Amino acid sequence: MVTSAEELYYRRYLNDIIPGGGPQVVPIAYQPVTSFSDTFTRANGDIGDNWISQFRRSDISPGDGWARAVINANLLLIQNVGNINATLNNGIWIPRQLISTNPNTGLQGGIWGVDQYAQITWKTQGTVTTARVGIAIFSKNDMGGSVNEAQGYYLVIKYDGGSFTTLQLVESIGGQNENGNTFNVLGTLVSAPVDGDIFRIEGKISGNNKILTCFKNGSQIIQVTDTTPLPSKGYPSFGLLSSSGSNSYNFINFSCGIL
Repeated sequence: MVTSAEELYYRRYLNDIIPGGGPQVVPIAYQPVTSFSDTFTRANGDIGDNWISQFRRSDISPGDGWARAVINANLLLIQNVGNINATLNNGIWIPRQLISTNPNTGLQGGIWGVDQYAQITWKTQGTVTTARVGIAIFSKNDMGGSVNEAQGYYLVIKYDGGSFTTLQLVESIGGQNENGNTFNVLGTLVSAPVDGDIFRIEGKISGNNKILTCFKNGSQIIQVTDTTPLPSKGYPSFGLLSSSGSNSYNFINFSCGIL
């Protein structure tokens, strides 16, 4: 019986011979998923198998606290659970279908680390203490030994003075309170969200730089060229950049893809 590894080797190297000798490497067809959308219109409960979550925290606070994303009344509900007074950093949800490996290289493929966007529609907030919540690109929250295992560019709605009042473009490496982390606010707009506001972040690689553009309801609100950019890694996502206390928020209509 031929194993899957043997079949792969045969298909790549032995299925054709170049005249005069030597194997011909024939690329394996690879068609990754490079876009995704979710309206969150379904029965109450778990967010579902289309999503995978990643968390990064600094463990500077006692007890366990974590973010949870569920479906409630046909809305995406993001909230803190557990010890809500523990500092939570960088909880993101990535569409599972976007994660793939290029069989020709053995490396991440598809949307990973290329020009990409994320978009979501704001609905309402519940109880809020301290929070930044929104969408991200070039994001990943691996829990390895290095602070560089977590990164992302975030377009977040920041809670200030008793309400969400400010939109921020943030560059983050590691947990917000983690030793050796990076937490740079690259751009800010004072603008209170209202039900139905559509937020979008785009990232384009331009030589050694990244051009980051944020939109509200189709209008550009922030644009920054990062000349010391994050590595070209990661996926579009939604989630919490930082949060503590009792927090909950509602969204609909997430979408993302390659630009």
